[in-house]
Amino acid sequence: MTVKGSILAVDDTHASLKLLADILTQAGYQVRPADSGALALASAVARPPDLILLDINMPGMGGFELCRKLRDHEALRDVLVLFISALSEMQDKLAAFDAGGQDYITKPFQAEEVLARVGTHVRVRRLQHELERRVEERTAELRRTQEQLHHAQKLEAVGRLAGGIAHDFNNILSVVLTYSDIVLGDVPHDWPLRPELEEIQRAGARAAELTRHLLAFSRQQVLTPKVLDLNEVVRACCRMLGRVLGEDIELQTVLAPELGTVLADPGQVEQVLMNLVVNARDAMPTGGMLTVGTANAHLDDSYAAEHVGVAAGDYVMLSVNDTGSGMDKATQSRAFEPFFTTKERGKGTGLGLSTVFGIVNQSGGHIWLYSEPGVGTTFKIYLPRTRGQHRPESLPPQIALGGTETILLAEDDDQVRTVAEGILRRAGYRVIATTSPAAALAVCADQAVSFDLLLTDVVMPKMSGRELAERIGIERPGIRVLFMSGYTDDAVLRHGVLEAGVAFIQKPLTPAALGRKVREVLDLGRDGERP
Repeated sequence: MTVKGSILAVDDTHASLKLLADILTQAGYQVRPADSGALALASAVARPPDLILLDINMPGMGGFELCRKLRDHEALRDVLVLFISALSEMQDKLAAFDAGGQDYITKPFQAEEVLARVGTHVRVRRLQHELERRVEERTAELRRTQEQLHHAQKLEAVGRLAGGIAHDFNNILSVVLTYSDIVLGDVPHDWPLRPELEEIQRAGARAAELTRHLLAFSRQQVLTPKVLDLNEVVRACCRMLGRVLGEDIELQTVLAPELGTVLADPGQVEQVLMNLVVNARDAMPTGGMLTVGTANAHLDDSYAAEHVGVAAGDYVMLSVNDTGSGMDKATQSRAFEPFFTTKERGKGTGLGLSTVFGIVNQSGGHIWLYSEPGVGTTFKIYLPRTRGQHRPESLPPQIALGGTETILLAEDDDQVRTVAEGILRRAGYRVIATTSPAAALAVCADQAVSFDLLLTDVVMPKMSGRELAERIGIERPGIRVLFMSGYTDDAVLRHGVLEAGVAFIQKPLTPAALGRKVREVLDLGRDGERP
């Protein structure tokens, strides 16, 4: 029989106490008898019951005094007390309630009456406790959601700041990288200052890499998504991981069969995996186990309700688990912030996990961190499942650099405009450089002027590069367009993902990158195919 509840029966009369115990025990209650107030108090303190049946007139400590002592004890304040007594006057009943009782049964009692009263109070109290538990659970869900929302808003604000800084810095790096490249191409290899110039170029390249990390975190990178099989990405990366991990870390993969496909940039997914692997390696300086896994997953409405920004649906999960040092709660709360690191100065930039966070979010996915100090860390990445079919990559055709076509350049930053114009002229192109969209439209209005390509910055005062391209496209149907920017949150891009048929180059500009991209766009036919 299921125990309905625990009851402490208190009465100094042996026959009455035994009768109560028999009635309640037969009905399925667990009964503890006590024949004095002192004994009852000690029993209740040692193990609080669900309900106390309490006689009033007892030698030593009476029922009223015992009830008041129970109410003074923090752990017993909410215990139900039903007085059961031969006293039938109204003042006795009022005194019972005043002492802290919840009900009053008059002796002699009927078994049915006792069971009915006790059953009602126990059920009500159990319902009350269940309601309190559910309220507490709801409050704790709400609390976690508020914390997640606050954290997401914090990362969003930092991301906007990081993206703006990266945009401005990319313009400056375009100048540094281009001119160092040009000068290095013009000076002999034995020039005394060539090593110093090469160091400048390397420093500029490292700075450009940092800005790429910032753009990734702020979800302002340009992504070229393809239908991917994450199992193939893991297998390809694992062939390189031996050199990264070392001999003291054992690598194993747990790849799900019949894995669904995702729509993501393959290069960025590889970077996510490599960054997580490097992070895991650093957490296992004395060796350990690294497990990379994949699985199909369905996130339901309850999961989505507990995780800010998650939509219920079908996903593909990529997980990286290590047996390393793990993270405490404070470290976990800051793990995805840019430049946050627990490593000593000079041992890391603090951009590895922030880059992962940005790439995953920009790809429409979610990343969750589970860690325990001394046990290890698991990162789980969920990317939306797509219905598309994965197709193997084909090698891109070789593109010849340079040309003689005419290019209309629209760039409001003086230094970047000068750099871009210099790169193009050195490659053989004729360049019409303009400082604003209005100036570019004025050139376009002159029908005597012909040009083959519009190269325009994305973000400019008064008119965006996309608006400029649309207006020029009306005057010059079919004109080829190449957009450039230090960040990618303009209307020309949707959430950082290129629209079909739109050509884009990310700043900072370098002669090789700009030369290849311009030639590629010029060689495309109007239907988007190579002639």
